[in-house]
Amino acid sequence: MDDRQKGLSYVGLGRKYPMDPRTAKRYAESPQKQEYILSEPKPIRSMARFTPPPARFPFENCHQLIEQLKKAHFENCLPDKLKVLSKYRMLIIDEIGYLPMDIQGANLFSQLIARRYEKTSTVFTSNKTFSQWNEVFADVTIASAILDRVLHHCTVINIKGESYRLKERKEFMRQKQQFVNTLFEQGNA
Repeated sequence: MDDRQKGLSYVGLGRKYPMDPRTAKRYAESPQKQEYILSEPKPIRSMARFTPPPARFPFENCHQLIEQLKKAHFENCLPDKLKVLSKYRMLIIDEIGYLPMDIQGANLFSQLIARRYEKTSTVFTSNKTFSQWNEVFADVTIASAILDRVLHHCTVINIKGESYRLKERKEFMRQKQQFVNTLFEQGNA
C-alpha cells in the first residue's frame, strides 16, 4: 500500500520523505506510481522540470566569485555567503590574476581563504607566478596572508607548454593554409 492509498496529503509526504513540497505534491497527484522514488527528491522520468542540486565541487571564476562576495557584503549577508562557500569539500577558483582586483575584493577573497584554511581543499588556477600575486591582490600584506595560507599545505603543479587553445588554432590555420595552397596549385595547373 503506497502513501496515496493511506491518505497522506502531499504536505505530509514532504515531512515524511526528503523532498520539496512541489515534488511531494506531484507525487501525491501523479497517476503513475512508478514516476517517483520516495527516497529521491527528483522524478525519474522528467528531470528537465527540476533544477540540479549544487555541485559538490563548484568551479568559480575568480572575478565572478569576487563579485558575488561584494554583492553579499553590500546586502549584509557576507557571513552567510562565506559559510556556504566554506561548506564545500573542494572549491575550484579559476583565473586568479586574469583581471585586476581592488582592495575590497582582495579583503573579501582573503576572508574566504582564511575561512577555508586547514578545513577544506581549494584549487587555484592562474597564469601568474606566486611572486606576481602582489600585483594581483593590490596589497602586499593581503597577498602575503593569502599565500601563507595557500602554500602551507599545498601541492603546486606547474604546467608548462603551449596553450591547448592556441595549439588547436594553429593546427586549424595550418590545415586551412594547406587547403588554400592545394587550390592555388590546382588553379595554376
